[in-house]
Amino acid sequence: MATTIDHGGFSKSYFHGSRAEIEEQDIDQLTKQFDMYIASASTQENVLMVEDNRVDAIVEIRSPSKHIGYIVLGRKENGTKTNKYDLKIIREATKGFAIAIENALINKDLKEFNKKLRQEVRAQTNELRDINAKLIVADKTKDEFISMASHQLRTPLTAVKNLALMVAEGRMGKVNSRQKTALDQSSHSIDRMVALIDELLDVSRISTGTFTLNQSSFNFTNLVQRAIESSSNKADHSDIKILFKRSKTVKVSADKNKVNEVISNFLENAIQYSPEGSEISVEISRRNKNVQLKIIDQGIGVSKKEQTELFNKFYRASNAKKKRPDGTGLGLYLAKKIIQAHGGKIIFESKLNRGSTFGFTLPIA
Repeated sequence: MATTIDHGGFSKSYFHGSRAEIEEQDIDQLTKQFDMYIASASTQENVLMVEDNRVDAIVEIRSPSKHIGYIVLGRKENGTKTNKYDLKIIREATKGFAIAIENALINKDLKEFNKKLRQEVRAQTNELRDINAKLIVADKTKDEFISMASHQLRTPLTAVKNLALMVAEGRMGKVNSRQKTALDQSSHSIDRMVALIDELLDVSRISTGTFTLNQSSFNFTNLVQRAIESSSNKADHSDIKILFKRSKTVKVSADKNKVNEVISNFLENAIQYSPEGSEISVEISRRNKNVQLKIIDQGIGVSKKEQTELFNKFYRASNAKKKRPDGTGLGLYLAKKIIQAHGGKIIFESKLNRGSTFGFTLPIA
């Protein structure tokens, strides 16, 4: 038999036959019918009563923000129709259904968003991994080039320096005072160039993991004394006094040349960045099983915000660059690497315009 819903001025027949299961297409027809009813009704009731032998009512599921769907109610098992008390309970239940369904939809959206986000992150990660691999290759190529170029430059420079010394010493004929001064200046410039090349070679070796130490036992106190003597001419030129507070003889097992480079670098910096007529204190002391060296100046110091960067490769403090534009920013980086390779620690304290303390500790032999 045909069943008719009649609400809001429209009528539609859609069921035929006796009592049976509700088919999916039947539910689609019912919900479409209810959509039309809700749209045309003067009140916003959310229940549509149906005169049919299989369906009693359709109840809308609505959250506070939007329409979600419908519940289609068949006849009770005892054969009685759905009454107003049943509908009251169902209306209350649909509120919970609405929240649960809306949360489920949100979770579904979140899962889809997370899935898409993971895909995008994976794609970006792969792209960054490829870029990083290329950068590693480029960095390795750069280190190899620096190493090769430094070796190639060092050999002819050493030959030029030796020739300049031979001429200055008069082995190739008499040299007047002006010529000797020029040759001495040339030799000094070559020394600076060789020192820079040696720094670049050490940086390259550290980067490639080929940096090695040639360790031996030696008198640390005497090494510091000789480094001070080598720096005395520069200090005297700026009327700077170097005060050496030496301790008893202390022996260490280390790479003598590398440790001397660190001491010389700290002394040169102290002289370069200190005002004329000031003093530099050099202190050696024992600390348990370590020897400690401190070089204390009255120079320009380092601002607090720049101190954490000071031992990074190629970094130079802003006030140091103004006072000495030609620095490389490699000396302190290499000093830290050399001392750490010996199992020691760098000492550093500074206040802007009030001087700095540079030093290190090394295990006693």
